[in-house]
Amino acid sequence: MALNWYLTIRNLAKTDATAAELLEQLKKAETDDQKELAKQNAQEYLQKNEQSESDKSSEDTTVSETDSMVAEQDEQDNSKLCSETCDGGDREDRTTSESESPQEESKDDKKIMDLSQPAFTPRLAKYGINREEELFLKGVFVRKMTRDEKILMRRAIYQKKTQATAKIQAEFKAKRIAQKQKEANDPEVQKFHQERKYVSAIVDALEQHKNLGFIFSQIEGLTLDIFRELIKKPGNVNAFNKANPNFITNFHKKYGV
Repeated sequence: MALNWYLTIRNLAKTDATAAELLEQLKKAETDDQKELAKQNAQEYLQKNEQSESDKSSEDTTVSETDSMVAEQDEQDNSKLCSETCDGGDREDRTTSESESPQEESKDDKKIMDLSQPAFTPRLAKYGINREEELFLKGVFVRKMTRDEKILMRRAIYQKKTQATAKIQAEFKAKRIAQKQKEANDPEVQKFHQERKYVSAIVDALEQHKNLGFIFSQIEGLTLDIFRELIKKPGNVNAFNKANPNFITNFHKKYGV
């Protein structure tokens, strides 16, 4: 990525609801496990989002632009096709030895020349794009095509990419739902979220210049024991001190350590 992954997710959060949710998880993470999980989810989403944007930008411009290039491209078809299939396939995709029989070599050659096989580029192959379509995207036509045939070819490629992207997004959403369900049933996660609510409520009260009596009587569920647990964590102490530097000192004076 051009930017640090954290800066990227923070910038994306301004316009993307999912990115905003992931950024919030990063900010709220306390334990190392929670931080690592939030980081992993954010980076995974950025990767999926980046891949989706890359696929969109890689679409060929328009049919009219392609037609204007056909005359120049037709002269290069044979040489390009040969370099993409015959030469590249012989050198990179199969090994040969003196012990191989002509029959085995013939089978390998036929497989490489079979344009219905998955694309050589792994990313395109993952979308279900075959070798003829791969060459088409590079501006190489292995057969003469009418304008309508080119439109249909381009449409078929776009549909494959769209379906693959939709599948990736669906898998990501399913994973997020499963993660949320897991967190909802995890006592440690529930405890963490409840603590964050208490900290937020205390900071809000301090910023409004509320006293100790108000805080422990008006914040539902907050007890002295819970507060003592909260101030065992440096992050919570820093948040309270920022809102009121004397708050914890006054607490100890009134309620003890």
